[in-house]
Amino acid sequence: MKRLILSNQEFFDMAEQLLLQGQEVEISVKGQSMRPFLLDGEKVTVAPLSDCDELRVGTIILAKTNNGKIMMHRIHQRKADDILMKGDGNIVQTEAITVRNVLGIVSSINRNGKKLSPYTFPRRTGVWFWRNRWVRRIGLKIFHWLKH
Repeated sequence: MKRLILSNQEFFDMAEQLLLQGQEVEISVKGQSMRPFLLDGEKVTVAPLSDCDELRVGTIILAKTNNGKIMMHRIHQRKADDILMKGDGNIVQTEAITVRNVLGIVSSINRNGKKLSPYTFPRRTGVWFWRNRWVRRIGLKIFHWLKH
């Protein structure tokens, strides 16, 4: 297999074009902002947005922020076309975008060779509890302690 090395900008420009053409893209998670639900190095499949009704609280989206930065975070709040995103590993920081900024929705997590849905009942229940700031704060401390 031939390997192609692209800058982040080139990669996300290409991913955006593929999503606009209705194709799925596979992206490696980079960073800690979505832990513990998505881990650094895991691959996720991002599907094109087909209907704005898919953009519900708890959905993981790939979006372009107002300053042009591409982020994969979870929808924390939505009011009409306004969306507030937040990484699962963040306690306070959020990003405000609009529906027009959404490039796609994470449709599966590729973990240990298996494709998993991020939207099963147990995962949605976990995310619901995780939205509580104290649960998140304590959970992140435990997660950090276990990793070291």
